[in-house]
Amino acid sequence: MRASRPVDTGTALRADQITRLNGTDAPEHWPGDLRRVTLYDLENSPRLTFWSNLWSAPAAVIAETYRQRWQIELFFRWLKHGLRIQTFYGTSDNAVRLQLWASICVYIALATTRKQLGIATNLITFVQVLTLHEVSKVATPEVFAFYDTKESTPSSCNQMPFDDLR
Repeated sequence: MRASRPVDTGTALRADQITRLNGTDAPEHWPGDLRRVTLYDLENSPRLTFWSNLWSAPAAVIAETYRQRWQIELFFRWLKHGLRIQTFYGTSDNAVRLQLWASICVYIALATTRKQLGIATNLITFVQVLTLHEVSKVATPEVFAFYDTKESTPSSCNQMPFDDLR
């Protein structure tokens, strides 16, 4: 640690420090100073540390930005696993954007269909059941007549419920 900046102790912030990476090849990867913002998450009780090179923003803004970024990461993780995106077919910026937009459109179409049909199961189960019956000529409501469509409780309190439209 090179220096410490003042933080409001009445908030969840614990530290705002200026530091430099050490190690044999650290200057090669990041030669300048870094900002280390530490916060205590009151909801989940872990201590979170964020590294940034943004010097003009207050420490609270940096911490909240990274916390919100994690929710976006969870959403894209769900898109990848829930809609079974194994690989991107193109790697250019435009190709990745198109594939993500197509995935989001599929997500919205599936969530809307599930809501309109009154199927209470979570969206991942809904997608899995539809995948099993993708070539059958049975109407979707009839397919779900054989499955338990009660709303299941989330298995982890760290997951956001992205699968309901209310």
